[in-house]
Amino acid sequence: MSTSTIKGQTNDDFAYDNQEIIMIDRVPCGKSVTAVYYRDFLQNLRRKMHKNRPQLLNDTPLILHNNARPHIGHVVTENLREYGWEALRHPTART
Repeated sequence: MSTSTIKGQTNDDFAYDNQEIIMIDRVPCGKSVTAVYYRDFLQNLRRKMHKNRPQLLNDTPLILHNNARPHIGHVVTENLREYGWEALRHPTART
């Protein structure tokens, strides 16, 4: 999962594996990514994986996202637990 912002205009979330991009979500301008928004993104990702890449769901998917509040919110962690997905610990930035 990767997020990029270009001059405050676009916020794109990417979900990918070692073969290809699985899903891209373009967050509308002016829309904030909340825990509920991110949970919905993960739900859409799971549906897309189930439809197009079901073999990815055979093992425990590993999620690497940053530790921004929406990514560690209760609704997100509960969703990950329900799916049996594991969130990897994001490395701490070093200065």
